[in-house]
Amino acid sequence: WLEPSRLPNCVCLCVLDLFPQNFLAFLEITQMVEGLLDDWELEGVLQVAHFHPKFEFDGSGDSIDNYTNRAPYPILHILREEEVSVAVQSISGDASKVWKRNVRLLETLEEQIGRSATEQVAQGEFVDQDIQNQVQEILKDLKKT
Repeated sequence: WLEPSRLPNCVCLCVLDLFPQNFLAFLEITQMVEGLLDDWELEGVLQVAHFHPKFEFDGSGDSIDNYTNRAPYPILHILREEEVSVAVQSISGDASKVWKRNVRLLETLEEQIGRSATEQVAQGEFVDQDIQNQVQEILKDLKKT
């Protein structure tokens, strides 16, 4: 059942009750899942990307870039490495381009609409029409660059 050619391209597991308030405990579970992939000889075949409401890059503190890996619920996104490689090649082989673009967007939002509104937007919370309009303009401007 673990024959690589029969595995789906990706599986997204939204695990609502898996330590939604404790990122470090969730990270331990993520590492256990990665260990299982290794045990099942799927390292190099599958990889795990994780997202969490309290995600924090090591040593980043309260930096806005943490929102690039935040989600409303804990999520384990299991991807075929072959598919990831194809996607990376489509952006000139630089996997960091997507992350850098997302950080640039968050930084621009923070500069123009403030930290609180940026956090609300990133969390999918309601913002007033004026903020929504500003966000749309920022997105249009970033698409041009």
